[in-house]
Amino acid sequence: MLRIKENCTLAGVELESGSVLSVIGTSAFSGCTILTSINLPGSLEEIKENAFNNTGFFAAAPADGVVYAGKNVIYGAGGAATFAGGSGGWAVGVKGTVSGTVTVADGTRGLIMRAFYNKTAITVLNLPSSLRYIGERSLEKISITQITIPEGVVYVGSRAFQSVTTLQTVSVPSTTGLMRGYAFDGCTSLTTVYINRPSALGVTAIQVSTFNGCSSLTHLYVPDDSASEAAYKSATNWKSYAAKISAAP
Repeated sequence: MLRIKENCTLAGVELESGSVLSVIGTSAFSGCTILTSINLPGSLEEIKENAFNNTGFFAAAPADGVVYAGKNVIYGAGGAATFAGGSGGWAVGVKGTVSGTVTVADGTRGLIMRAFYNKTAITVLNLPSSLRYIGERSLEKISITQITIPEGVVYVGSRAFQSVTTLQTVSVPSTTGLMRGYAFDGCTSLTTVYINRPSALGVTAIQVSTFNGCSSLTHLYVPDDSASEAAYKSATNWKSYAAKISAAP
């Protein structure tokens, strides 16, 4: 885990080629007020909350939009971002206010912990095909009604969609191997979840609490093949939802 503990005067960070860094810790670069470039490695799987608060990334971002960290982040018209080099960027928070439709920039590999926490005015969220990691509590308490998690996402963090009480429909791609505990906790309007990972790739793992508090949940659709329905119905932590599991129409 990476964390900068001393007074920070960094303007840029270059991690060694072949880095196996997987986690950047809480408030790791917080207070690095002139930091505007970091090559986040492809090995990175998680960034904890406030890792880039009060850094140059927030100062450089346009007002009222998504803030990104990466190597040479460039903002264009309407706050759209591109990443010059490295392995793409991460969405690290919001500057000012955001509302309505929010589109996360192409090239974004992850959403850090609490990236969009309590941004209740977000009603539509478009996620890019480059996305791999949806961080812990990253989308908690937003106000979307449906979400299609893009193919390529491998991990949905704990409480990622907690208390999104407007959420009705979720589509989870074949690449997602794990959805952590309480990922959809308190999504009281959630009725339908499409799980697109066939059992031949290994059942998408969940924890017993992943759908905790989803009082309206009626349908858990899995791939329509000869093995997947039976595999999900008998899998660990899916068993308790067996009556709701069926092959996708």
